[in-house]
Amino acid sequence: MPLFRVFRRWRGFTLIELLVVIAIIAILIGLLVPAVQKVREAAARLSSSNNLKQMTLGTINMADTNNGKLPGSAGGYTWYPLINSANQGNGWGGGPMYHIMPYIEQDNQVQLVNGVLTPVNAATDTLPLFLCPSRGNRPGQSSPYAPGGTPPYGGISDYGYYVLVPWNVPGAQCILWNPGAGVSLTGIANRNGTSNTAFLSHLGVNPADYSFGPTTWYNCNNATSGTSVPDSQVPQGAYLSPNSYSPPMLSSPHQNVNVVTFADGHVQSISHGWLTQNQNQVWSWVNKTPLSPE
Repeated sequence: MPLFRVFRRWRGFTLIELLVVIAIIAILIGLLVPAVQKVREAAARLSSSNNLKQMTLGTINMADTNNGKLPGSAGGYTWYPLINSANQGNGWGGGPMYHIMPYIEQDNQVQLVNGVLTPVNAATDTLPLFLCPSRGNRPGQSSPYAPGGTPPYGGISDYGYYVLVPWNVPGAQCILWNPGAGVSLTGIANRNGTSNTAFLSHLGVNPADYSFGPTTWYNCNNATSGTSVPDSQVPQGAYLSPNSYSPPMLSSPHQNVNVVTFADGHVQSISHGWLTQNQNQVWSWVNKTPLSPE
């Protein structure tokens, strides 16, 4: 009996079918990418909130061991000299971050030199705790906008606070900058309330300047205005006014909000418009107006 082999011929994809498949894949990718970006941004904001909370809790812990006095007032406000590569002090530095180093597990970043608390490695070490993940993990470098006479650039800090009055005016109302008698947690609780007083937030910097700032962790970490905007709205190079490493405002890489910590340790995402409108209340420890952030 004869055997017949049946051969089945497989037909390949036509060009139209292939284009349809590619189009479907492109649509799926287009739907997936925004979702992934949202998840990534949410994770970055959560990490940034955790950074701010750790610094705030470290500051509160320091106050608890220094008669309630906050940095800038614990033992008097000292401008610690920065030791450069030649091991010579140049008189710069001494922001609140210096004070809290032992309370945020950064003891190895400071040392006593002739009785003065001094940063190691000329304060150039990159400390992830001070960096917002949405702005990237980057080392500091000299800026093309740097005015003459400014200090060598060191490790970057994305976080800081707003000083309501010029730095050299006694009685500044910001809790991390108060020349003179200093500020205590008890004083804040009796006036504005710890849950009603801002502590730290993102400092202003244009995305084009991420590699230069907004400031360094050994510096004062203060903005000269409480206006809060998206990073893209900060003028490029604006934070480097003559002889100053103080950003001109607050800003954030997080969509529509800036992340703010308060003196009781809680963290909140607040709209730029609300922060700008209420800057003179939210950053003042003597304000008694109850705040209801958006």
